[in-house]
Amino acid sequence: MEISYKNNFWDTIKFRAVWMLMTPTGLLFTIFIVGYLSFAVFRIVRDVKEGLAVQIILFLIVAGVIGFLFLSFYFFLLLIAWLFRKPQAKQTGLLRTDESGLAYESPMLQMNIKWSAVKKVERSLGLTLIWLSWRSALLIPDRAFLGSAGAATQFFSHVQEKWKANRVNP
Repeated sequence: MEISYKNNFWDTIKFRAVWMLMTPTGLLFTIFIVGYLSFAVFRIVRDVKEGLAVQIILFLIVAGVIGFLFLSFYFFLLLIAWLFRKPQAKQTGLLRTDESGLAYESPMLQMNIKWSAVKKVERSLGLTLIWLSWRSALLIPDRAFLGSAGAATQFFSHVQEKWKANRVNP
């Protein structure tokens, strides 16, 4: 099976969102930020002389606002970094699958990847993600299948089936 695709700005943003929630590093970062924000919000709310219910409601409101502002700022910085660092070579790709693994080609890179080197295969946010490590993945957007919703699902099933049949640690 062969698929040619081109990633855009939003595909990378979706990948970053999935990465933040799925990888050990991203999960630790998220837990650290939530803990820090909870401590900061508790310091603000603890001086309120009202009842416990009012303190809990204030805590949730302030935590939500601070969390939203922090995540907005974080993703804004991430977008700026992405605009300056994202090489054009990673935007287009040709991916072939066979019994031995994946063959990936871009304008500046050619890789042959065995199925045993693939860490995980999943679908999320309109992307098929073929994880090569906990920090990098091949991103295949659903629009690469020219609007056919079934073709994206069929491709994902095909890749997942090959990966499960050939992986080293089931």
